[in-house]
Order: sequence, then C-alpha cells, then structure tokens
Amino acid sequence: MFHPINVLGVTGDKKTWPPVAPFCCWSSSGSTSLGKTTVRRNNRNPWWEDEFSSYAAQVNEVLRLEVHDSDIGFDDLLGSCQRQIREGTHQHDCFLEEGGTLHYSYTLYT
Repeated sequence: MFHPINVLGVTGDKKTWPPVAPFCCWSSSGSTSLGKTTVRRNNRNPWWEDEFSSYAAQVNEVLRLEVHDSDIGFDDLLGSCQRQIREGTHQHDCFLEEGGTLHYSYTLYT
C-alpha cells in the first residue's frame, strides 16, 4: 500500500508554468501499473492522499515512481525514483532530475 504523496518545488517546462505533476507507480512483478494520481493545477507543491495497492508485491521487488508535468501535447518526465521494497512502513525522499523532491511512503505486509 502506498500512502500520501507530496512533491515539492517541481518546475516543469516553461509552457506548463505553473507546473502540474501527475504521479505513477509500478511494481517490478510484471511491471504492473498501480495507478495514477489526479492532476493538481497551479501548484508547485502538490499533495495527494491517493493510495495504491498491489497484492502481488513482494520483498526485494523494485517500486518505480514517476512524476510528469501535464500539458497540451507530451507530458514531460520530471523525474523518477526506484527503490527496493522492504517489509513494514517506510518513508522516503527522492530528488527529481528536473528539480523538486518527491516525498512518499509505503507499507508492505507479508
């Protein structure tokens, strides 16, 4: 289960100012998409309380999170994070390649 998500200081490209940052996540077990958040408009520090569940996730699999801007045309990748998942509840910060920080947490029950 993946818990509240916060992205701070995202910048996007100049055409999408203020930026919008949808969030996606995948599990390495078959590269399954676990979902996508709603778009937050006009917000450099968007916050989501969306939760995503995967009943197939297992210890040591890789969780990949991606942050994209959202505009007419192509939604640019602002950054991605990968983490090997462990049992229990964990919080992490990930610095995005195009600027900004992704804060997220997850819980893996075994």
